[in-house]
Amino acid sequence: MMSAKLGLSPAYLSEIERGLRNIPASLDGLLISNYPNAVRYKSSLVKARLASSNVISIDIGSLSPMDKNILSAVLSDELDYDKKRQIASIIKEPKKK
Repeated sequence: MMSAKLGLSPAYLSEIERGLRNIPASLDGLLISNYPNAVRYKSSLVKARLASSNVISIDIGSLSPMDKNILSAVLSDELDYDKKRQIASIIKEPKKK
């Protein structure tokens, strides 16, 4: 049973699945350590966790000044809708290798 493997109660896991509870930050690591193939979905797991939460904590200590500036602009609502759409389209583009 997945809940037992992750060390969660079946009711708690069910509430997460149904969107009644925020996804805990520890769940990414639990899924990856218990289900090795889950590592392929790490970015999706992080996106789902962030989407489920109203409050997030980000350590920005290692970010460059430019990255901090971008983050600040997005979070402070300095950007208009069109600029946000441009950023969203850039983010959705496949990464070049």
